[in-house]
Amino acid sequence: METTPVPPGVFHDVLTAPDRVWTPGANPVLSVHGDEDPQEIEAIQPWIRETVRLQRRGVDHGDWLVLNPEAAPAREDHPPEALLDERWYEARPILLPGFLKEPEDEAFALERFRTLSGDKGLRAFLTDHIPRLGETFAPGSNMHLHEAHRDLERIKLGGDHDLWVKLGRLSSHKKDASLRVRFSFGKEGPDDASRDIERHRLVREVAELLLPDARGLTTDPWLSEHLQRWVGGPVLPTQHIAYFNAPNGGALWHHDGFNEPLEGGQRGVLYTQVAGRTAWLALSIDELCHLVREFLEYMTEGDLPWVRERIAPKPAAFDRLVALAKRFPRLRRELGRPGGGELSGLIHAAPEFTALCADAGHAFLLGPGDGLLMPNHGLEKTVMHTVFCASPGPTYAISTALREDAEYPELSAMRGASAERARGGRNRGARRSRRRR
Repeated sequence: METTPVPPGVFHDVLTAPDRVWTPGANPVLSVHGDEDPQEIEAIQPWIRETVRLQRRGVDHGDWLVLNPEAAPAREDHPPEALLDERWYEARPILLPGFLKEPEDEAFALERFRTLSGDKGLRAFLTDHIPRLGETFAPGSNMHLHEAHRDLERIKLGGDHDLWVKLGRLSSHKKDASLRVRFSFGKEGPDDASRDIERHRLVREVAELLLPDARGLTTDPWLSEHLQRWVGGPVLPTQHIAYFNAPNGGALWHHDGFNEPLEGGQRGVLYTQVAGRTAWLALSIDELCHLVREFLEYMTEGDLPWVRERIAPKPAAFDRLVALAKRFPRLRRELGRPGGGELSGLIHAAPEFTALCADAGHAFLLGPGDGLLMPNHGLEKTVMHTVFCASPGPTYAISTALREDAEYPELSAMRGASAERARGGRNRGARRSRRRR
């Protein structure tokens, strides 16, 4: 293995660019598209660990060269602890290589995927685990599907509370077989950011019964200590989601923040890869804004004309994007909207933008046991991220929201009102049903 930086050339310039971000624990990643100088590729061959192809929902996002850590020159940086603190408070991702010490066997994880992919797969999965669930979380009736075009099943758990588990597709693309299993309570949508800590604790309990690997996600002494220091108190894992990213699948750009007071709210998300591999772009929303501005400047100067033609063929449409990007607060709000708002075509379907983000140092490859911690300090200070399947078959991972595990006096009334809505919602729904009939 080479122990010196890559030789001078285009790739060396990318790796040593002053504005390229360095993330502790991450292997350097370079983007390639097949039109590079073969001699340049040959020159860095000794440093290349592997090549990863990025394809999602019918769009080819090029290849990534994952390099050995020694490929990038040594950097003078803050002490590791100070650097981690900085990344947390600036809402930048924190990589946790090998975080999960004994991840589930890949064959077992893929068997779970096959069960869920079958007819009434969620019901079959829950039925297999009835002894583990007991009466407290016994599977009950089917529930209304919130997103009919992607949701497959939603099933009530237990009779004394309003917990539920849902199986859905990650997209409606015909070649994307990716699935996700989500655990939550109450009304999907309105209660997604509920501050009812007791029901969040029930979500944790049932998720850890059905997802064994979830039990160790926040009990790691090092992580528990750091989270408690960063948040200022104990942290509760909740709103678990089991992800099965399949080839040609993955998540588009999004964040996990809510419009809620920071104190007592969701403070981040921990994603842990259990089986298979996923490729990520993850960075703060402010960093994403700067890259969008840079990308639009290239096109304004005449570069990437084919991209401009694809995402904004009419001059007025392109001028609108440029005007939007000039106002930083507006740009940040637009990127934080579902799908990226007016910038959807640029951030999701432009492989050149994917390459720009990777070459700026925001690319990660997660394998079994690796974790990614994504801090959240509100809608305007959170981590934006997008995911690709990086395995030949389905992968398996667990995403866990991290909320403050504490009682706040002002939340008592909220819990009472939330519980009352949950109890009354069924009656109101019944009345609406009778009127429709």
